[in-house]
Amino acid sequence: MRKCGAPNAERSTYYFSVPPRRVVALTVAGVAFLADVRTRSLDWTRQHSRALALSAAGLAVGTVALLHPPLGEFIKHYDSAIVALSTLVIAIFTFTLWWTTKGTLTHLRREFEAEHRPWIPPDIQLASGWTWTPDGEGHVTLRFTLRNIGRSPATNVNVRTEIFPHGWGFPDPPAAQKKLSQGERRDPIAPGEGMGWTLFPDSAPRYLEISMSIGAAAFEQSRQAFKEKFPEANITTVVPIIVGCITYRFVGEQHQTGFVLDLHRIEPAHPHAHFALDPAQGDIPINLLRLADYYVGSAVID
Repeated sequence: MRKCGAPNAERSTYYFSVPPRRVVALTVAGVAFLADVRTRSLDWTRQHSRALALSAAGLAVGTVALLHPPLGEFIKHYDSAIVALSTLVIAIFTFTLWWTTKGTLTHLRREFEAEHRPWIPPDIQLASGWTWTPDGEGHVTLRFTLRNIGRSPATNVNVRTEIFPHGWGFPDPPAAQKKLSQGERRDPIAPGEGMGWTLFPDSAPRYLEISMSIGAAAFEQSRQAFKEKFPEANITTVVPIIVGCITYRFVGEQHQTGFVLDLHRIEPAHPHAHFALDPAQGDIPINLLRLADYYVGSAVID
């Protein structure tokens, strides 16, 4: 009889192989992920440090109460008072957590708005020289280039200006600008309401020319106020101050770009020197007139 036997089975071993580049990529991705988790955890811990401290204090008190028998007896005797105190602590913890979360959300909202809101800078040039009328009134015209450099449309765009002599008898220029801005401040409105232009980001700018004048009575008031301080002086010159603000809205909320400027005369022989305006010298052409930022104080910009 012939014996038949099953052949011996061959054993094969398989190894899972990963390319070295993939191993490096996975390792780097894992390290980056863990670093990001660590950073976010530290940020969260810093933002909620008060709430975590209260929680840790409550946990410590509970642990001591369970492990220390005399204190446990004390807790059993005054359990009602301790429950009331614990409720107060929980309420304080909840309020602290709410306050921290509210502050975080407010900060994030401000960051989002600052990044996505419209911005209209003050781009102002002279459109004329300075002219005097026979009765002593001075005139000048400014050209405003209104351009939205932000990331959202600006609605209800408008410009408000005032001009007055610089010196005693008239308000401090930054204070006058802040007063003007406050007077232009308005409550939020619904979309489609109100007056003014709409400027889209990266769209063609709008141009606006505004003519301003200072009356002879204002010039005389400035001279008299100066003469009261210095009776021996005989001042006839003047430095006009221009204050104003560009107002616009973003989703109904109003924003302002304020400015404080002064006007000076220049002379070709001294191009870097500034001189006051003198009616005795007559009109000043635009090429000899300079419009510059007022260097003391600042305007309202929000």
